[in-house]
Amino acid sequence: MKELTIHGCSFSENLKNNFYPGVEDKLTKDFNYANYAINSNSNQGIQESAITAGEDSIAIIQWSALTRRLEWEQEWEYLDVVSQPDALFRLLDRWVNQVRTTTALLNQRGVKHFQYIGWAQWKDLELTDEYREKLRDLPIHWFESKEQEDLIQSNCWQLNSPSKWSSTKDGATIYPKLEWGGMSEWIRENININDRYIGYNHHTSENWFDPHPSAIAGKQFFEQVIYPFIYE
Repeated sequence: MKELTIHGCSFSENLKNNFYPGVEDKLTKDFNYANYAINSNSNQGIQESAITAGEDSIAIIQWSALTRRLEWEQEWEYLDVVSQPDALFRLLDRWVNQVRTTTALLNQRGVKHFQYIGWAQWKDLELTDEYREKLRDLPIHWFESKEQEDLIQSNCWQLNSPSKWSSTKDGATIYPKLEWGGMSEWIRENININDRYIGYNHHTSENWFDPHPSAIAGKQFFEQVIYPFIYE
């Protein structure tokens, strides 16, 4: 039976216990399946688990927030990076190297891999041509979303405040067009606005609107995006 591993943060950890209905049951039935995703996982942690994928296996890699600290990074070192005017480029350089290193190791082992990000963390207008080219060269599946109404002001972890990401029109939150998106942008583009997020159904606080993908949205993403890749 083919080995299939999943690596990521809470967006992928939520597969566990069939939160995305039926998905984990199907993967367990069809593959030697393991999910190494961890809530609040950094890209360093995701890289460290992804490079353990076995030879000729399949790996699904969902990269997380650029702003999550490295394990060995002191708080003052982290703050020194994120407080700089060129913080986005510093963090992108770090992540680009992580993706390139991970990809090279997986390719050496003949691992079939699908890589994407959990959510958009920068806008195209923030990039230079140099960084656009770097991002295009990565084996990342990017998902775009057009300008539209949404229920959240910003995605999960962002470098910028919510006011930099969305605007308000007639009492509604409006997201701009996003070119360098991930699972959240696919969901925004393909799932009904009221079915996109866990929202106020989060078990820890009835007053917190949880922006993680809902059970409906996560299931649709796997069925329409991931299944065609792993079953081709």
